[in-house]
Amino acid sequence: MGDDKFVNLFIESEKRKTEKTYEQIIEDAEGLELSYDASEYDNFITAYKKFIIINPTKRKFAETVLDYHFYELMRLYSNALEKENSVLFVVGFSFADEHIATLTRRSAENNPTLKVIIFAYCDEEEKSLKKNIGIDSTCVNNNILIITPTKMRELNVDDDYNDMVCDIEHLDMNAINKIFEYINKTIHASYE
Repeated sequence: MGDDKFVNLFIESEKRKTEKTYEQIIEDAEGLELSYDASEYDNFITAYKKFIIINPTKRKFAETVLDYHFYELMRLYSNALEKENSVLFVVGFSFADEHIATLTRRSAENNPTLKVIIFAYCDEEEKSLKKNIGIDSTCVNNNILIITPTKMRELNVDDDYNDMVCDIEHLDMNAINKIFEYINKTIHASYE
């Protein structure tokens, strides 16, 4: 498939790469002239079926539980969350998958030493994350923390991280990686 069938999600200049707005993406998509080629579709479906993917359908829970591979992954996930002093960092996951949200919340309620730290991409996501994972303001053990970009800045006003987090608008993988790289360097520097 050629690049003329896709919309670039970023605007790139010499100095930086910025995300396009929703309106810009729609405008670019409307400008595409696509033709249907059955062989391209068939090639895509053939390649897609090679991946182990849970599709977002009503049957995904049944497929996940009944399929041995996914059942094993869910069991391993559950076992990891039950271990004492476990920490789960969540980036880029909405907890819209009810079976995963339920399992995570139940583990947090049953394991008071578990810490679940969810990085919300933007401040507006906090409400939907709380709804999806099934917590109003907090969890029974107060061990599920949702960090938004604003909370990240507020929590680090007086810390060494302030310079790094003051410009964060979204907690995407790039921002999270920078934060963890800094923490990693700080931890290892204290042992030198």
